[in-house]
Amino acid sequence: MIRLNKKTVLGLAMIIMLVTFVQIRENDRELNLLNRAYEEVKASYGDFYIPSISIEPATLDAVYGIPFEAVESYFGESAMMSTYPDVFIGIKARKGQVENISESLDAYREFLIMRFKDSPSGLAKVNASRVFIFGEYVFFMVLGQPSDTIITSEEMTAHVLRAEEAAAIGIEQLNNVFKGQ
Repeated sequence: MIRLNKKTVLGLAMIIMLVTFVQIRENDRELNLLNRAYEEVKASYGDFYIPSISIEPATLDAVYGIPFEAVESYFGESAMMSTYPDVFIGIKARKGQVENISESLDAYREFLIMRFKDSPSGLAKVNASRVFIFGEYVFFMVLGQPSDTIITSEEMTAHVLRAEEAAAIGIEQLNNVFKGQ
């Protein structure tokens, strides 16, 4: 039986507390960075930010193809109504998982392209979307003003341009959040 004196026990307890504190601070920083990205993007779209349903961990795997074991932390919302492709997902990937998560989100984007092929406004928004990587953070956004009144090819061209401009708003916000990180 090993006997430890009070100083040794106190020293071990302080080391455990310090390690725990550092881990909590790192997790807070990650969540704060994801939340800041979400808040900045959401604010930049104002009333045209449509996602409002939280994406649960099981949904990350079942719908988006991202096993929760690959995720260190995340924030995600999707549209309440399935007639809108709108989604915001920000993920801090576990070590070595950035590429897998990116590929899963790209595959989901391809699924959305097929799903909204008969919806010109939805398809324009999805086509304007991309997966973005900032170090170990991966983002996927389909956001912008909805429009269900596209009739002519000229209107479609104008809507595609608006969708690309709308996508650029979120990209700019992510770049602002992650510059210098």
